[in-house]
Amino acid sequence: MKKVVEQATVVEVKTIAQGIVQADLNCPQIAGLVLPGQFVTLEPGATGSTCRRPFTVYSCDDTNIRLIIQIVGPNTKACANWQIKQPVEVLGPIGKPLSVNPSVECFLLVAGGCGLASLHLPAEQIASTTKARTIIVAGTKTKKQIFGQKDFERLGSVFKFATDAEDHKTAVELLQEILAGDNHLPNPGQMQIITCGPVRMMQAVAKVAKDAGISCLAYIEQVMGCGGLGACKSCVVPIRGQMPKYICQDGPVFPAEEVDWDELT
Repeated sequence: MKKVVEQATVVEVKTIAQGIVQADLNCPQIAGLVLPGQFVTLEPGATGSTCRRPFTVYSCDDTNIRLIIQIVGPNTKACANWQIKQPVEVLGPIGKPLSVNPSVECFLLVAGGCGLASLHLPAEQIASTTKARTIIVAGTKTKKQIFGQKDFERLGSVFKFATDAEDHKTAVELLQEILAGDNHLPNPGQMQIITCGPVRMMQAVAKVAKDAGISCLAYIEQVMGCGGLGACKSCVVPIRGQMPKYICQDGPVFPAEEVDWDELT
């Protein structure tokens, strides 16, 4: 896939949830190329940092891309402090696009924390190219960290969430409740789960999917030493019975049953 290095400019940065900001960047070359499942890397913003940081593309139009950034360290804090019209070097799009199966009648998009950001572009494609029902299953620590509900509902998705603090429930447990209690779900062969979040959460989702006979795709995210150029081989994904694959070249979306979850760190 074609990659572009573009000098973007900041259009807007705003807080949308506790510790989470939404950033819009004007970069028409990349915006015109990016597809669901792909991501970009940004030049490091913190002093002394050398590795580019990967971020999923939440949404885009003809000229802008929107990123959802969780503030966890000096680089993401620097992103949250971007000023309007500030230049930012962006590389992308990176990774293979997600292929939406048109025969699926119901998609369950299961996210942990900021992993929800990776599922919005796929939800847009599902809404625009299929008549499938889409259910969002989001898990966060508290209700203050929930974002994107109106964006997903605008696409016609049903948005359900669980929180550790208030509901004492995880996204995996909520998924199990939906599979057990929603009488309007089609048979397992006509459903698909797409998940993104912490590795152990995705591993649990993959097991639920396997036990239910539902196909599952996992959107795997890792920091990359080379910034997504395919040079460092640090974004390795162990594959059962095969040679390992790499997020920047083969992913970031993988069939969950192929991933050796016990070896993935």
